[in-house]
Amino acid sequence: GRRRAREALEGVLERSLTAGRLPDEVRRRLRRPIEGGAVRSFVMQDDGTVTPLDATSRVARLAIPGVFGFLLLMSLMTGAGYLLQGVSEEKENRVIEVILASVRPEQLLFGKLLGLGAAGLLQLAVWIGVASLSTGLLAAAALAALNVRLFLGCLVFFVLGFLMIGSLMTGTGALGTSARESQQLAAIWSLITVLPPALTWMVLMDQPNGLVARLLGWFPLTAPITMMIRMGTGRVPLWDVGVAILTLSAGVWLAVRVSAALFRLGLLLYGTRPGLRQIVRHLRRA
Repeated sequence: GRRRAREALEGVLERSLTAGRLPDEVRRRLRRPIEGGAVRSFVMQDDGTVTPLDATSRVARLAIPGVFGFLLLMSLMTGAGYLLQGVSEEKENRVIEVILASVRPEQLLFGKLLGLGAAGLLQLAVWIGVASLSTGLLAAAALAALNVRLFLGCLVFFVLGFLMIGSLMTGTGALGTSARESQQLAAIWSLITVLPPALTWMVLMDQPNGLVARLLGWFPLTAPITMMIRMGTGRVPLWDVGVAILTLSAGVWLAVRVSAALFRLGLLLYGTRPGLRQIVRHLRRA
């Protein structure tokens, strides 16, 4: 009916407008553009060059930061859970006072962060290993498409992020009077680390070198997950990654010192939670 008449009219107009003006091959493609070949995708780089899009490589670049970001969140939840539980039990049993008689708070904090945190990471690694063995084909495909440089970069930010956020969570959690209150106080740091990159991940993917991406990438608390997402795009310069590592390393050093002071204050005040003025005064002395 009308559809056939319309298609016939379009065919007449197309032949009349292109006859003698375009090659026959181009005229056939005007009628059926996709016929005779597969659809290919291309990516325009920052310098204006165009390269073919490798779907496997793109999936791997997105998957590796996603997996490391998920592991960081899970490790903070499990590892910090072990840390806060151990600290709360030692405070209630008054064992912590005996321990502080032989070691400094900084040493105790770092030892707990490495020991109990490693226990949580080990448990998480077991879960991942079992999941990988149960899906062997998926794991083999992921290894085949693995980007070693991206993997190592995400690993660096994972370790630094765990040390910084884990120490802050432990130091802040020590101020609580119970295990539940300690977990509530410590959860603030994980929210600060996860929420900004999660809310702006589209901006980070589209503009990995923009102002928002660099501010979040150079700020220690949001740097771990932000830099994983940015590096997954493959368009972040090496000096930018170096600046993020330096600022995050400085954040780790500062976090350990602040957390040690909070740790000392929270452990020595049994049964009471210190006020804001007392915390600020103690931090100034530290």
